[in-house]
Amino acid sequence: MAFNPVTDFLGLWRRSGGNVSALQMPGLDFVVAALARAGVVSLSVSATAPVANQSITAWLQAAVPSYSAEGVLNLWDKVTSAYAPATPKLFLQFLEACAGETGATWLTIAGGPPANTAGNDGDFAIRTDEPGGIYGPKTLGAWPATPIPGTTDVVSSTALDNTFGGAEGTTIYRGPAAWQGLSIGAEDAVLVSIGGVPAWDALSALFDTVFGAAQGSVLYRDALTWNDLPPGGPGQVLATGGAGANPSWVAKTPEFPSGTSMLFRQTTAPTGWTKQTALTDYGIRVTSGAVGTTGGTPFSTVFAQTAVGNTTLSATQMPSHAHQYLAVRAGGAALSGGSAPSTAENTDTLSQTQFAGGSTSHTHSISLAMAYLDVIIATKD
Repeated sequence: MAFNPVTDFLGLWRRSGGNVSALQMPGLDFVVAALARAGVVSLSVSATAPVANQSITAWLQAAVPSYSAEGVLNLWDKVTSAYAPATPKLFLQFLEACAGETGATWLTIAGGPPANTAGNDGDFAIRTDEPGGIYGPKTLGAWPATPIPGTTDVVSSTALDNTFGGAEGTTIYRGPAAWQGLSIGAEDAVLVSIGGVPAWDALSALFDTVFGAAQGSVLYRDALTWNDLPPGGPGQVLATGGAGANPSWVAKTPEFPSGTSMLFRQTTAPTGWTKQTALTDYGIRVTSGAVGTTGGTPFSTVFAQTAVGNTTLSATQMPSHAHQYLAVRAGGAALSGGSAPSTAENTDTLSQTQFAGGSTSHTHSISLAMAYLDVIIATKD
């Protein structure tokens, strides 16, 4: 909303130490205009002073030329019989004069509207405590519940809507010549100052303005303020300097020194590694001492066996044992029928059984079909 020097008056003058100083009273033009619409006062908007009914006429003096300054509220000073910049004292005199012309009485109150038992129909009341305001006129024995719009020093939401619109998120700011409304910006936009005037801008655009637009820049906080760290070189990594230090780009440290050997569960070596093929079909042994390799039967051959080797037992491998039997003879002939002759007549002979067996080798079945996982050895280039 642009400033209108004909209707917008924001100055209120106060006498101090023999001088007159200007104080700001936003909306003073609305107060006087509201009183004029209510028929309480007379109003003149002109670059020149009124020439009649000056005691009951508020003179809103427009600046000439209009863009040179703000207007001034002048009231009639009955002592000097001339218009003077408005002061609280002149404003009360002005209201009293207006009340005398209309036959109304002015009351002073505090804490809200006056009681209906106070004053007469047509009277007005001035509230002396915050937020101020003028009540009236009293009608049919009752005072209005609220002050005349525009006479308090509290700006209502309705008044703001009427001036700046009712769009949600609107921001009010002081422009070069008047208060203005700024519509809500786009989602995630931030409020910035451009040439001393607030405006909405994208957060990314704001960062570009403050820190530059180099792709790959990093935002960080130093000891005093926020700064940007330009992009590092190819292959560099971002490193912290610890507490009280700024981050920096440094050369990337290899994850594994050159020559490191590792196992990989894949057929080909990873990028940057070379597959070692000198050792194949080996088992792996964990040791706490020096590492090495040994010759022997390949891993797959050992675990492909299904039987132990052939074995032929020799006499020396068998447990020592014998098989004996007793042959009893009587008078040179063996006895039968189970009756034994007298000892004196018998002759005992110790003999052995006949040989049996083929002395061939034999085997025992085994199962070494163990599950296994293939890996390769690769060395870091």
